[in-house]
Amino acid sequence: MVEVQLLQTLKSGRDKKDSIVRYAVTRDVVIGGQLVIEKGARAMGRVTESRGAGMFGKAGRLEFTIESVE
Repeated sequence: MVEVQLLQTLKSGRDKKDSIVRYAVTRDVVIGGQLVIEKGARAMGRVTESRGAGMFGKAGRLEFTIESVE
């Protein structure tokens, strides 16, 4: 498991589909005693769906991925 933290504020309806999302890894990832991803490494993903809130309290929707880690 790779734990990450967003490095930006995202908002449904404002951030468009395919926008880049940036993260930082929050803990070292060690497999078999070997460090494979260092804490602080940058990660990137993309917004896959973004729909702003609608009328009469209809909720917005924001979905995004993590695609790679440096």
